[in-house]
Amino acid sequence: MGSFEEKGLRRDASSGNLDGIRRALEEGVAVDARDADGFTALHYAMKTLPHQKDKDHLAVARLLVEGGADVDAATPNGQTPLFEAAAEGLYNVVVYLHEQGAGVNAVLETGANALFAIAEALEGRPRTVSVTVERDGRKVTLTDPEAIREALGHHPDDEHEAYLNVVRYLIDHGIDLEARQTETGQTPLFSAASRGCDGMVAVLLEKGGVKVGGRDKWNLTALHYAARHGHLPVVARLLEAGADVDVRDSYGFTPLIEAAEQGHLEVVAHLVEHGADPKIGLVRAYSAYRAGSTAPDIARAAKRRKVARFLDGLGAKIPDDTGPDDAETLKQIAAALHEVGSQLDQADHRSGYSPWKAIAEQETTIHTLAKQLSDPFREAHADLVNRLATCAHLEHGWGALRDEVRGVLQSF
Repeated sequence: MGSFEEKGLRRDASSGNLDGIRRALEEGVAVDARDADGFTALHYAMKTLPHQKDKDHLAVARLLVEGGADVDAATPNGQTPLFEAAAEGLYNVVVYLHEQGAGVNAVLETGANALFAIAEALEGRPRTVSVTVERDGRKVTLTDPEAIREALGHHPDDEHEAYLNVVRYLIDHGIDLEARQTETGQTPLFSAASRGCDGMVAVLLEKGGVKVGGRDKWNLTALHYAARHGHLPVVARLLEAGADVDVRDSYGFTPLIEAAEQGHLEVVAHLVEHGADPKIGLVRAYSAYRAGSTAPDIARAAKRRKVARFLDGLGAKIPDDTGPDDAETLKQIAAALHEVGSQLDQADHRSGYSPWKAIAEQETTIHTLAKQLSDPFREAHADLVNRLATCAHLEHGWGALRDEVRGVLQSF
């Protein structure tokens, strides 16, 4: 769309060709001419291609604005130059455009503002904890940020920190922290939490004072999404900020159930450690899950065996005189016994399904764990130990095995 010269101006803005931009402006090329999608040269100035690490975005923006560019030019979709600069993490450009009169609350047709774009840009960018460099023929691991910056000439997190500085600036200048996407009803906190952007979540909570208990159209919270996607640092931060560990959506899903269904064992363990109740069940059926299904039930149905074993082990009733090592061993035994029961249940409901291979694996696990129990425990609870040594023998038959499993569990 537009003349050859107008396309050339946008191309020069994209590539950072300051001389080309000056020539175009001196020749009277329309600075706000748009392409087919409604983008102007100032929008193009925010682009950063892989080979443009040295592009001076601020100089390009300044040249275009001084040439009369509209700092608030919006595409039909609602994108403004400042929105684009924020999405690229261009802190200095965001500040400059705002000082020139650009608003911070541009919103797309979807209802998303610049904070959503920043969360999307930060997704998949874990913070750098250490860097290994070679010095005097040997490898050295650096953890101090300044030492890393000195060795590399920059810090890998500088770009990440620039995005967070944009977030801070936008918050300071009144961006809507409760802007909601029209289709989901989600706010920027949801976007940051579901994408694992721990640093951004921290800024939203600490600087923005965002409330952690907000709900989307499905009655889910940011904690549900962080747990579902396995983002442990975000889960921990939301809990520290006061998120309800057992908050339920319309079907009764808790963050623990979300994490269990997806097999995120570390998140499951953290939620349990912070008081999550594995006995909470769904209030109504959802997909293949029946009403009343708990986190262990759903973990088993989703074939998240490690999670199911962990949660089942929490239900073990450990004798009061048991030491911490023996208690942990008994929890693992309880989980293995629950798995035996689960295999037998599947055999009852699935035609042609044979549980014996899986049960044999649990038998080995139970016997190995039983041998790890301390001598004092074995002497004090000889009957229980003997039953553990025989409870899973295959020759008992299915019915007898089921009774033995139940009997041992009742002994805990």
